Amino acid sequence: MIIAIDGVSGAGKSTMSNQLAKTLGFQFVSTGMFYRAISLNAIELGISPTEEDRVSDMLQNISVRIGKNYDGSNICFVNGYDVTSQLIDPQVNFHVSEYAQLPKVRKFVRNLQHTQSTLAPNSIFEGRDIGSVVFPDADLKIYLTCALEVRAQRRTEQLKEKGKQPVYKDVLQNLTKRDFEDRHRKLSPLVVCEDAIVVDTTNLTQDETLQKLCQIVEAKQTYEKICSRQLCLAKNSELKIETKKFQEKPMCKCTKVYTAKDFGL
Repeated sequence: MIIAIDGVSGAGKSTMSNQLAKTLGFQFVSTGMFYRAISLNAIELGISPTEEDRVSDMLQNISVRIGKNYDGSNICFVNGYDVTSQLIDPQVNFHVSEYAQLPKVRKFVRNLQHTQSTLAPNSIFEGRDIGSVVFPDADLKIYLTCALEVRAQRRTEQLKEKGKQPVYKDVLQNLTKRDFEDRHRKLSPLVVCEDAIVVDTTNLTQDETLQKLCQIVEAKQTYEKICSRQLCLAKNSELKIETKKFQEKPMCKCTKVYTAKDFGL
């Protein structure tokens, strides 16, 4: 089962996807890590998002891998080095959307995501356009949203817990910029899929959000079981009808009873 979780920045996609995966026993893949890792590497090399040729050359010589930590969370390696703690640096937060909108970067990351899905069939993929572009046929799509001010406060606290010294006003500005760019970029803009279930986390705690997500997954799994059972019953019914028709057909249309004389014996 592939679960695609999308939504606005700071709505709790990574945190809740990780907790949901641990609860279900699924593999969790934070696809945003791929984009952040590429952005971090480009910034360190002094490559601007406007230098598409240099970005393309960089992609030919970069290795990005996502592994699993002891607690089930993701670890990101770039060229063999653990860069997980650097992925939420202010500079990365500010520029990641600019790198992420480059066609070659998105194609590079999409290939990594598809490869990951073949390795773990029961997975939760979290990230922008994950349900609309990367996995349009995902078994379940969930879209997380949250009020901007609440997201800014949560992100500020998250950065403080990691030893950073963020300013709420700056975090709010970065999220506002990120929202606008994500929704208005030409390539794969942030959208709510028609078949996605929208969950607003503004007034929900993490435990309440997790409980709601588990209920959604359980309802989907129950629905799939019912559909599968009905399909099985329908196929069995069709098989019985065909078998009955076959049994009712005469094996031979011949009415004459042949004897040895008919064969000159």
